[in-house]
Amino acid sequence: MPAAQNIAAQLLARNQEQHPDKAAYLCGEDALTYRALATESARFANLLFARGVRPGDRVLLALPDSFASPKAILGALLLGATPVLAGLQFSSEDYAFILRDCTPSALITWEGSPAAEGARLLGDGEGSPTVLYCGLNGPWGLADHSAHFEPIAPPKPSQDAPGFLLYSSGSTGTPQSVRLAQADLFVPTQEGAARVLPTDILLAADKTSASTLSSAHGLKFSLGLPLALGTTAVLLPRAPGAHDLYATIARHLPTLLFCTPAMYSLLLQDGEQDTNVSSLRLCFCTGTPLPGSLNKEWKQLTGLDLLDSGTFLR
Repeated sequence: MPAAQNIAAQLLARNQEQHPDKAAYLCGEDALTYRALATESARFANLLFARGVRPGDRVLLALPDSFASPKAILGALLLGATPVLAGLQFSSEDYAFILRDCTPSALITWEGSPAAEGARLLGDGEGSPTVLYCGLNGPWGLADHSAHFEPIAPPKPSQDAPGFLLYSSGSTGTPQSVRLAQADLFVPTQEGAARVLPTDILLAADKTSASTLSSAHGLKFSLGLPLALGTTAVLLPRAPGAHDLYATIARHLPTLLFCTPAMYSLLLQDGEQDTNVSSLRLCFCTGTPLPGSLNKEWKQLTGLDLLDSGTFLR
């Protein structure tokens, strides 16, 4: 089917054509270009297909934020499959519940993870997922697969085939699934797009998770927005403390910051007068409403207002 019907193919092709050697992602000391992202995502789609995943199937990802995460998400989308994203806070029993609940064809995680243990608890019966072990750069053997993949249009969105499935901790402690359409994540508003410069570097952080991409917050601002507008995003493979985030800002010089109020509060608690955030030009509050006192304290520390992230995506 034509690539125009596959949103991942559209985004990858546009960026590869316009700026193939530009960094799509930064992680630690390494960079992943848009050319490499397109190539590796296609390889990932071929790997998934070779392991039995088909259009309309679900692919569960339990990974820290790293280059492997966007490759896996986009690879699943190229195949017409539904990425299912679960944070790293869950126990092996929680993952066993998630696997029974969403019945994925494949689980992508690291060896010895709680998710892998959850799959082991389910056993090898009919319907058990194929487990693909993955490092921070991708699964073993990824380079053995072709860099060409003909994109497949996903099934028409429905309860059984949403654009994405996210799992979060429910109020009862049982993981709860949230269905999201692709358009909710990949379509920036005109106001949001007008604020972004080609040279912008985006950093999104949440102090509660090492897997920001498993949340709607992370998907929007570490995947959807950078790909839609061709900017660069920073990935953090560990849940950051204030010192970690300040160090990341000093290393990668992001210009746009997207954090939850809890993360901004943590930064304010540890912020000092010599804190250098001079690279930032816009700071956005995500997830929950912004307390007015938080905005006042942040502006005193940095000289920048905290803005509503809702202006970026519909």
